[in-house]
Amino acid sequence: MGGKYDYASYHTSYVTCYYIGTVSGRNNVGGILGGGGAGIDSVQKCFSMGTLNSTGGGSGGIMGYTGDYFTGGIPFSNCWSHMTINGNTNCAGLVGYADRGSFTNCY
Repeated sequence: MGGKYDYASYHTSYVTCYYIGTVSGRNNVGGILGGGGAGIDSVQKCFSMGTLNSTGGGSGGIMGYTGDYFTGGIPFSNCWSHMTINGNTNCAGLVGYADRGSFTNCY
């Protein structure tokens, strides 16, 4: 469950996207993206503001869960989040659970 997108598609880049508001769900809840797997090219210049409520695991201000274990992971750049995160496990300001990936100029 994502504020903007539920599950990310293969060979997709998310550039200059944002979410402002409240998003609630059980698992893999994110301000922009709920979850995504192998093949997401990048997440760039995205931000989120508001409140995120999760009763399960994998909760993050930008993305709840990324399981891109086949490649080097998803590169996140110039992203920020100012979300209040209310969740149980694997909760974080940017990505709740990341198998792999890189973060450049994110906060």
